Amino acid sequence: MKKIEVNSIIKQIIPLKIIGIGTTAICFKIRQNDVLKLYLNTPLKNNLFKCYNMVEHLSKINEIGNNTFIVPDRLITKNNKLIAYTYPYVSGKSLKHIDGNTKMRDYIKNYHILYFDTKKISDKKFRLHDMHAKNIVFDKEYKIIDLDKGYFDEKNDIDTIFLKNMKDINRTILNSIYDLNIDDNLIFQNEELAEKYLEMIVNDPTKFYEFMLCLCDNNLDKTKNDIKRDTNIKIYSKKQYYKRF
Repeated sequence: MKKIEVNSIIKQIIPLKIIGIGTTAICFKIRQNDVLKLYLNTPLKNNLFKCYNMVEHLSKINEIGNNTFIVPDRLITKNNKLIAYTYPYVSGKSLKHIDGNTKMRDYIKNYHILYFDTKKISDKKFRLHDMHAKNIVFDKEYKIIDLDKGYFDEKNDIDTIFLKNMKDINRTILNSIYDLNIDDNLIFQNEELAEKYLEMIVNDPTKFYEFMLCLCDNNLDKTKNDIKRDTNIKIYSKKQYYKRF
């Protein structure tokens, strides 16, 4: 993995287009096919850097990349300290900004690629973290970015890591269909839907197809807006959700 030492990066970023601002960094589009993620001096960024030697951490993450998971490809350092990294630019929209007229068949199409690529990173014991709708980009296929807060889980077995990764992904996809916040949870009033949702989230991510077909009444031409209007659900905050048990 290439490492580039710089004296300053200010002049280089001034003319660049900002494409995202988060709790730890700001992202710029550079050239046609790359993104520069420049770390900011924030408490969350400082905590992240305390947890990991970030050069080693990102170099290790670089090794798990595949078609779905977009990993760092160049590290930018100043005085031998990491200040930024680059990764390939992904076209499309984040799930956070998917249009309400998006059809349910689009969410299902190519889901199998997401599934098998998640299995690949899980086999390498990589555990996703910071999974939310802004970090999943969608354009015919799913792409997952901003993996730097993920970690290698040596405590759990591969099957457990895979199930947890898929649980986070599936919940994020469903939350994006309903335009919910990260801490919101779906409770379906329809017993069949509730059962299928629970089975998918807790036990078997392959039930995603079965659940989606049930959600759509086998009509994959239904849109995100249709589902939000027609499906009888309750929405619990994370605190309210766990009070139920």
